[in-house]
Amino acid sequence: MTEIKDIKSNTFYSFVSISSRIIPNMLVFWLIARYYGPVAFGKFSYSHTLANTFLLFADFGFDLLLTTEIAKNRSEARTVFQRYFWIKIGLALIALVTMSTFVIIRGGDFDSILIGLVFGFYMLFNTIANFFVASFKGFERLDYDAKVSFVMNSFLLLAAIILFVLNQDILFFAIAYVISRVLGFVYSIKLSHNTLPGLSYKLSFNDINDSLRKAFMYGILILAQSLLFQLDTIMLGIFKSNYEVGVYQAVKNLLLIPFIIPGVVFSALLPALARMFKESPDNWLALNKTFFKIIFWLNLPIAVTLFAYPEQIIRIIYSTKNYASATPILRIFSVILFLRSTSDYLGVMLITSNRQKIHIYVSLTCIVLSLLCSSLIIPTYGSLGAGIVYLIIIVFIAGIYFIVNYDIFFHSILNVKYLVLLFMAILMAFLAERYSFVNALIGIPLFFSVFIFLALSYFFTRIEREKILSIRHLLSRRLS
Repeated sequence: MTEIKDIKSNTFYSFVSISSRIIPNMLVFWLIARYYGPVAFGKFSYSHTLANTFLLFADFGFDLLLTTEIAKNRSEARTVFQRYFWIKIGLALIALVTMSTFVIIRGGDFDSILIGLVFGFYMLFNTIANFFVASFKGFERLDYDAKVSFVMNSFLLLAAIILFVLNQDILFFAIAYVISRVLGFVYSIKLSHNTLPGLSYKLSFNDINDSLRKAFMYGILILAQSLLFQLDTIMLGIFKSNYEVGVYQAVKNLLLIPFIIPGVVFSALLPALARMFKESPDNWLALNKTFFKIIFWLNLPIAVTLFAYPEQIIRIIYSTKNYASATPILRIFSVILFLRSTSDYLGVMLITSNRQKIHIYVSLTCIVLSLLCSSLIIPTYGSLGAGIVYLIIIVFIAGIYFIVNYDIFFHSILNVKYLVLLFMAILMAFLAERYSFVNALIGIPLFFSVFIFLALSYFFTRIEREKILSIRHLLSRRLS
């Protein structure tokens, strides 16, 4: 019972943290994309993606290592924090210098270079704030993580609205990102005194070799997984123009909201599933079956909507002919959304069943495959080619994860209900796209109504419906 309560609590705070990051960022991106045009948006989103890529090198496993080390021995939390802190600062400064050098060498117009340099400082303060947040997670204070995220991104959204009203240059939006991360950094220091009273920042090189060795595997895992899904934008920016990047990022930005629920589920379940696999494999399997069903069901109507009405969605959201070329890319991403959400969950099953090495090998292989495909496809097909590369990578990952989870997935999870639901989704998507007999304003509610009806009457069992409703009721009470 305590396990279920922990999952519910973690789900709520994960939802607050992830939503407060994704929604403001999505709105800021939407403002710039819609009202400043694809070229300006390309400059901005490329620098933002570049900063998040170098953020991976700055973090390099030390955040996750700090969380796990503190969770194992909270009485030594201050010592552990101090041991890793200056290594983290060194990595952050190296990442800042490397990113700045890359921005200058890549070149481009003066605005592109300046925005890139500004985002370097966004990366710097973001990675240090993340380190403090990692210590909160070690104490299972996910509420502190939610508070820091809410403060940073609420300021960012407010600043962006003011800048938009004043019709300021996109450079000031980049500066707003930096200031928001400085605020998060300062606030995380303040909160750290509640979990780490008497914390000191003295230089400490005790057991530095052991620290680096422990962090290396975490770093490779996180770097490989995260870098994989940013390479498409980086390679597009290298081979093509800011306009192509802007069009492509406009489509990827639309998928931020659909990824909130899977992100919440993965974040909330990971600790519990890791413990369950060791203590009760049957409970581990039962929980995986329920939540895999939720992820599978939730993403189907969204994928159908994106596939059936890409042109109308682009026109409604961006209201300009400048993004007309985004239509086929959005149709590709409708398939990517479904495949990635399901394959990511199979990846969670690998991690929680002590098969992390498969995760690492697949990610590293896909990085090489992505670089190769990008070099061959993007120069010719531009933003559409980047979408094709992303799809190739996701199909490869999904295929491998299905194979390595074959016994569990095909013998214990998959049944005819999945195939019926998938067939219904494919049929509706192709009928709506082929004949266009239903307007999006009618079709989208219709799609969701059909899938809700199927869920209540066919797909979920009575026990599974009760579990889902219990989580929903808890979230409702907390939010009220």
